[in-house]
Amino acid sequence: MNLDLTVRLTLLGLLGLVLGSFANWAIYRWAFFRAPVSPWLEPPKGHEQRSWVARLPVVGWWTRAAEVDAQLDAARARLTLMGYEVPKDWRPRLPFWFRPMLIELGMAFVVPWLYWFETEAGGLLPQGIQVQAVILQHQGWFHWLYMGHLVLLLAMVVATFIDFDEQLIPDVITIPVTLLAMVLGACSLHTFLPCPVVSNGVMSIVPTTLGQPGGWSEMWQDPLGLGIGCFLWTGWCFALSNRRIITRQGWGKVLPFFVAIMRRDPMSKWLLLIWIVGMVFVGAIWQTGGTAWQGLATALMGMAIGGGTIWAVRIVAGLAMGEEAMGFGDVTLMAMVGGFVGWQATGAAFFIAPLTSIFIVLLSFLLTGQRMTPFGPYLCAGTIVTILYWPVIWTEAILPALLLGPLFLTIMLVALLAMGILLGIWRMIKTRLFA
Repeated sequence: MNLDLTVRLTLLGLLGLVLGSFANWAIYRWAFFRAPVSPWLEPPKGHEQRSWVARLPVVGWWTRAAEVDAQLDAARARLTLMGYEVPKDWRPRLPFWFRPMLIELGMAFVVPWLYWFETEAGGLLPQGIQVQAVILQHQGWFHWLYMGHLVLLLAMVVATFIDFDEQLIPDVITIPVTLLAMVLGACSLHTFLPCPVVSNGVMSIVPTTLGQPGGWSEMWQDPLGLGIGCFLWTGWCFALSNRRIITRQGWGKVLPFFVAIMRRDPMSKWLLLIWIVGMVFVGAIWQTGGTAWQGLATALMGMAIGGGTIWAVRIVAGLAMGEEAMGFGDVTLMAMVGGFVGWQATGAAFFIAPLTSIFIVLLSFLLTGQRMTPFGPYLCAGTIVTILYWPVIWTEAILPALLLGPLFLTIMLVALLAMGILLGIWRMIKTRLFA
């Protein structure tokens, strides 16, 4: 912070190049179908080993034009396994290196721009108080915010492009970043978005924690609050488990079958360890109390509302349509987002996500010719829009909705039911018309 702003932005631009390069590494490395064009993977047969130049951001992608045929073979194999009919002469509309190069260039621009927007311009403050005195007063807070948003942005970039390629979001992205969100929330309330609060005619800026608007509830400081926190953590761990319910030998055998499945699943041991450490962490932070517990409880509730909303939509839409409506990766993705931005902003991002779909689908079709677009990129785009336009969204949308109190929850449940009914009607129409 003591460096000149120009120097800081330049260093952050270089950091953006490195983060963009890491994003490309993760996109190719963590994909289920690994394409051979990544500079960090073994080159296709018949091609020479890649030099150090191939690993440089941006310019390295120009050195692998000879690998186009190998990339096309990998792309055809992925699309065929996903159920597409791919002509033998099919070629993508853009060279394979164009997207990763744009990712690295984009991160080189976005990383310093986001820093300027959040810490220097006060872009997350209401428009009337975006003045230098207020920005300087909260600059330490804004640096915490920027750090959290940078981690979230990087995770969403990796998740978005893997979802574009394979219609899935690997847990290796969402689980570690969700854990990090819990730790950051317990470290500081300043990892959450700001919101204006008026008391005795004086406006102040406070973090958008669990109880906003209205303040921190006494209930969360009681043992009941600890119980809710442990319940939310257990629910997230259960959501990550192998949840197959086998009832063919009666409901009395459901639990033994579930335990047997969990014992055979190699990930269960790691998940059990995460659950135990998390329960100890939740209990220790609750015992500490103060802002640490307030921050962790906010992150836990954001995780629960973000993941729970998508999970509920997935269940209702799946029952109505008779098929899987969205992948479970979307559930873990929004749980991750909720851990960083809290439940209020997560709810707004969910409603904004469909509005971004028109632009994303059109852009994807123009660039790649692909008509099918997964829901994960919409959720990420909705999250970005929510953060960038947070002051307006809080004042014009979230605050009026929350002031409805219990009526707001009723409206949400009715909307979920209406969605299920409409999808069920569409299923019947589709069955009759296209049988």
